[in-house]
Amino acid sequence: MNFMPVFSKGTLPSEALPESLKVAAEIFNQWKISGVRGLVKVQSFAFTLVEELVEKVCWKVLTRDERVGEEKSVIVVFDSSWIEWFDPRVGLCLTVLDARLCGVLDDCPVFMVGREGFSFLARRWNGEDLRCLELFAGIGGWSAALPFFDEQCGLVSIELDPQRALALGRMRGCPVVPIDLLLPDMLALDIILLGDVRDRRWLKITLSWPFQFLLQSPPCTSFSGGGSRLGIYVEAGQLLLHGLGIAAVIQAEVSCGENVKGLIRHGHWPIIGLFAHMVTFWSKCWSSHTLCLGGGLD
Repeated sequence: MNFMPVFSKGTLPSEALPESLKVAAEIFNQWKISGVRGLVKVQSFAFTLVEELVEKVCWKVLTRDERVGEEKSVIVVFDSSWIEWFDPRVGLCLTVLDARLCGVLDDCPVFMVGREGFSFLARRWNGEDLRCLELFAGIGGWSAALPFFDEQCGLVSIELDPQRALALGRMRGCPVVPIDLLLPDMLALDIILLGDVRDRRWLKITLSWPFQFLLQSPPCTSFSGGGSRLGIYVEAGQLLLHGLGIAAVIQAEVSCGENVKGLIRHGHWPIIGLFAHMVTFWSKCWSSHTLCLGGGLD
């Protein structure tokens, strides 16, 4: 039976955060994925394509609420612009950020995945060839150090500083592409993305070939004994939280991070751990050891 639903603006995910994490509310809302929640207008959730209802653009999908272990069928409608970036097919595992609830059909919520900027879409790795994503790449610390990154391994790095990005591109012999200029035929290439990891438009690079490995080295200056020690109260420290949020969305099979030893002695370390837990990623992949490997000032 169909009916005109009464949509609910709902509460933002960050409203469930304890007071100690209110400083990270905006970051939490940007990356948090949840189970589908009633008739809330804007939601972010993971799903698997189950049945094609209208060629390419409309699908019955299966979502899962990990908190209660329940699966739920919903209908997802993709804006046609997304079909330029990937070929939808049964079994693909996707994550949408900021889908819009637009109705109910036979008791099944219908969500619109709007064009990029209104919604953002990522695909999760599912047994494909090895590919690695390197955040805060600099001139390629992780990718230079690990021996299995060879011609058989796909590698994408994201770096904000143009000079560092160009230097890394020369070292690797691969193109440097600003996020604004990313094209569909580039999605499976080894490239350096020039841009900010907080700009969620880069997520579409996962649609052609997702990442099995996620490596990152967020700035350490706000945690180091030789730095400001302001932790997540400043932009540099908040980038670590963005890295955790990205890891929750990408859901790579292996994720590693690195920072100064002073991080685990910083007063914000328990808050960072709580953030990681609440963004639903901590229990799956990370540990205090993987997060804090590295040297530098403490």
